Amino acid sequence: AGDDDHPATLQSYLGESADDVMLDRFGLMNLKDRLFVTLSNGQTRKARIIRALAHRPRLLVLDDPYVGLDAEAKADLNDTLHRQFQSGMNLVLIARPGDVPGWIDRRRSLGDQPHDDAEHLDPGIPRDGGNPNGDVVVELDRVSIRHGTTTLLSDLSWTVRRGERWAIVGRNGSGKTTLISLLCGDHPQAFS
Repeated sequence: AGDDDHPATLQSYLGESADDVMLDRFGLMNLKDRLFVTLSNGQTRKARIIRALAHRPRLLVLDDPYVGLDAEAKADLNDTLHRQFQSGMNLVLIARPGDVPGWIDRRRSLGDQPHDDAEHLDPGIPRDGGNPNGDVVVELDRVSIRHGTTTLLSDLSWTVRRGERWAIVGRNGSGKTTLISLLCGDHPQAFS
């Protein structure tokens, strides 16, 4: 938090719940007193991820979290997300196909490919408790999103169960961010 007279530092943005281990892992420990608005794009992205993880969500939805991160930070993020997943957090990751970590076990492609192409990426990866009868975390049934005459998502059905790791992939304009907005309740059609 901050205002014009007292701009927010990284520490005040993160609050008390962010731990020093996470700050150190992402190379932000020595920036705690820096004004948030002076951080680079990559540093800001890392801070937002740390803030989200500090709340220990049951479901973490990340939209292109690797944008603006260098190779080392991408590896640190992959390791951190994998650890969080192993501790029970569910994950939906919107990413470019080349950015999908190897430990993700399910993928949904949007855009030119049909919506029923949910697939296991690597059947050898243990699903850490996910099973066809597991608790439903997210369920969409024949969802369509339109802006005027443009259809962004058409008749999409999708279920995410406890213990599953999903990556949503597709070209620019395929509906990935629209899907995330819908899941987070930020999309105007989420309530219609």
